[in-house]
Amino acid sequence: MIPLEIAAWAVIAATAAWGLTLWHASAVIRQVRAEASGEIQRALAEAARARARAAQLSRELASWTDGCRQGREDMMTLMPLLLAQSDPARMVSPAAEKDSRS
Repeated sequence: MIPLEIAAWAVIAATAAWGLTLWHASAVIRQVRAEASGEIQRALAEAARARARAAQLSRELASWTDGCRQGREDMMTLMPLLLAQSDPARMVSPAAEKDSRS
């Protein structure tokens, strides 16, 4: 009878150990999944912020480019007038320049 009792208690102990191990492993897996889910949510939020910032920078770059182009056009328009104002003798009309070359 004693060997049978020892075998029965061994089976009960093994079953209890298996159940506790399964419960502990399930708890650890739930915790890891919760942490991973939190990290994924933070990464998604960061990616959304990065996309928004990239779009903002793209708009700023387009605006800056348009401003530079407009500034160049303004300077090309104003430069002859500024030169004429600072030194009227330097300004030669295109017709007078053709005559002097001939």
